[in-house]
Amino acid sequence: MTAPGFSRGIPRLAAFCLFLAFTAFPSTQSLGETFKVPGEDARTISEAIRLAENNSDSSNVIEVATGTYNENKLTFSKSLTIRGAEGAKVVIQAVSSSEPLIAINQGPTAVTLAGLILRTGGIGVEINNSANIILRNLVITLASTGIHCGASTTAASVDHVTFYRVTNGIDCPTSSFPIRNNIFSIVSGIGISMQSGATPPLTNLFDPITIAGDHGQDEVDLEGGDTDPMFVDIDRNDFHLKEGSPAVDPFDVDPEDKVELGAYGGLLSQEDVPFPPAKPSVSCASATVGCTVSWTRNLDHRVSSYLVLSSAPSAPNPDYGTTTTVTNATGCAGSTTPPTCSQVVGPLPDPDTGTAPAQPAVPTARFGDSKVQLDWPAVSGATRYEVYVATALISSVPATPDFTVSAPTKTVGNLNNGTEYFFAVRAVHQPTFYAAVKSVYGELSGNVTVGVSELSVPADPAVYGTATFSGLSPNASATPQPVVGFPPLEDSGGCFIATAAYGSSLAPQVDILRAFREHYLRPYASGRGLIRLYEALSPPLADVIRSSDALRLVVRAILWPIVGSAWIAVYGPWWVILLIASVAATLVWFVLMRRRGDARA
Repeated sequence: MTAPGFSRGIPRLAAFCLFLAFTAFPSTQSLGETFKVPGEDARTISEAIRLAENNSDSSNVIEVATGTYNENKLTFSKSLTIRGAEGAKVVIQAVSSSEPLIAINQGPTAVTLAGLILRTGGIGVEINNSANIILRNLVITLASTGIHCGASTTAASVDHVTFYRVTNGIDCPTSSFPIRNNIFSIVSGIGISMQSGATPPLTNLFDPITIAGDHGQDEVDLEGGDTDPMFVDIDRNDFHLKEGSPAVDPFDVDPEDKVELGAYGGLLSQEDVPFPPAKPSVSCASATVGCTVSWTRNLDHRVSSYLVLSSAPSAPNPDYGTTTTVTNATGCAGSTTPPTCSQVVGPLPDPDTGTAPAQPAVPTARFGDSKVQLDWPAVSGATRYEVYVATALISSVPATPDFTVSAPTKTVGNLNNGTEYFFAVRAVHQPTFYAAVKSVYGELSGNVTVGVSELSVPADPAVYGTATFSGLSPNASATPQPVVGFPPLEDSGGCFIATAAYGSSLAPQVDILRAFREHYLRPYASGRGLIRLYEALSPPLADVIRSSDALRLVVRAILWPIVGSAWIAVYGPWWVILLIASVAATLVWFVLMRRRGDARA
């Protein structure tokens, strides 16, 4: 049978007052420490429960960030609150349907579950031998039974819970507690089963389903066989309500005091933030016209406007610098269902007047077995880099790059050992537009921090204008070859003796010598000849050095002035180099004058 109509219940004003009295009543439990998930000590909800149970405070809070968490049966034995940080956007997915997803079996202590979406093929919440249980602002979906009670379950309440596609909603035939302001949608079995004579459920919305027991008065009944409470987007777990939903303002009160049944009403209506729109798209006409950001309207009845965040031109992973406000009325016109919203952002910085990126420095080339690792300092404003490879010096830009990379590093593989390769890089700045969208509740005014969603999935970046290119970097060269040694030597790019002396190819002294090699030897034919000679002769010496701590100490002492001179040559400020040159010239002059004086004597 169907639930009786609202007109048969108590007067509207009295029902509304009961609703306000229930939702406004503060919790009396004292809260201890708050554990965040994911956090430094707890990546999962079950880990946070263990931390909370080991905490000395009598009652603790677990605050869960928006996301999906796969969990086994969650049980706890002390007072505890588990709540979603943004209100019913935390999905707890049961790993197994053979056990309840959440089991409260602990005696008369205080437990609150709020702002969660429970997905399970079994029981969503099981309560046994417990009291002071508050279940509010939940979504329970795909369950065999949403809430199941065993014996001695008292002083519980179920408020603002959405039951969607469950076999049974609330199965508590020996219990009696308030059941208010809930939505029961597509329930194929029992909606509510309570103890005979229990307090009747109040102000709940039912599909035309069979309700066992005394299901109470003052329900809102979906007429005409309509089983749709008008959820916004169940595929995205968005159980907010569309405009015109029978669960919005069923009491027909003043618009400013609208009552919303289900998971996002009541207390959570002041804490909730909307879901972001689906991933937007971007198309760019030109710099002077700008780029058009398009997205699907959020049908949540409380969403009235959007924030379009964008940046251009920009390197990858931008910090959005421009914010544009769009309302449903101004940006979401059209006949599509749901409507498409759009906003033109522009004009954009003119790429034709932009400055080309600077020439990259000579790459550092470290050889390995059939490969060479290239690294170079990042270039300001570069959105990508083109890498060129040849077996002769690269003096002009080839027609096409061998590789295009977004970061200043590249491992070039499938090379022939024993062949000398040359490498050059150039930086590219391609004006690029990035955008994302936020949903907003209410009217925007001043610094809005409440009722604004997280960013949508960012749109795929769109390019516009003409790219600008730097000149080619100086050539780097390397000869890949198998790295052998006994004991085996690290693949350190050829600095065998320094690596053996300092114990690691990552030692800063080795990096300094490597940089000197690339800046002052590699670019010249004579320098490359010295490098090849060193790479041929040094491995046996490195083996000997590595095997003796005393030899390593001696070699480090010998290398000390060499490393210092290399650092000055590569990294030293001009005034340091000038000072050293002046001191050296003064010393030479003093020695010459001393010898001339001795000769006269």
